[in-house]
Amino acid sequence: PYVSPVHLRIELDDEGEPTVVDLDSTNGTFLEDRRSRLTRRRLDGGEVLWIGESRVRVRNPAESIAPARRLN
Repeated sequence: PYVSPVHLRIELDDEGEPTVVDLDSTNGTFLEDRRSRLTRRRLDGGEVLWIGESRVRVRNPAESIAPARRLN
């Protein structure tokens, strides 16, 4: 719920690093603590993005996947 039809894009920046770009979504894209709305940010892996009321954990594909755990 609360995710725009065209909400965000994850792309590679000029240095080949993954970057999240909010596409002027109505409810915004937030990082971790939901205090600051982001428009563009490089991702290192391990971050939790809030997309509307949904949470998405970003991982670095070079790292192994840890067992799932409940996000608070």
